[in-house]
Amino acid sequence: MSTSTRPIDIERLTRARNWLAETFGLIKLREHQEFAGQNLILGISTMYDVPTGGGKTLAFYYPLFYCWEPGNEDPSCQKVVLVISPLTALMDSQAEELLNRGIPAVALHSRSNNSFDELFERTGTNDHGQPQS
Repeated sequence: MSTSTRPIDIERLTRARNWLAETFGLIKLREHQEFAGQNLILGISTMYDVPTGGGKTLAFYYPLFYCWEPGNEDPSCQKVVLVISPLTALMDSQAEELLNRGIPAVALHSRSNNSFDELFERTGTNDHGQPQS
């Protein structure tokens, strides 16, 4: 197991934890979500075996909330979280839920109707994949 060379920024971690819980209407994250999310932030390969409905998605969103600062154009704040799922309906509902909460998201699969131009328009990037001003 290897970790990234930079330690977790406690202030950023606290902000991410609180923002994630607030965004999804929770009092706090579960211990397993915290542990898995922090492993992901550190770059530690993590096997996360939680039953359906157990909250895996929030652990995967944790690194996004840790890095992303809306309006901050610093490259360290411009991250993408890629979640791969075999369930297109789940992908669609998760992307829609994020969009409804003001978080840029898109579900890409064979049944999606997104053109290349629409993808970059929806995710806030220009034709070259660079963030729009």
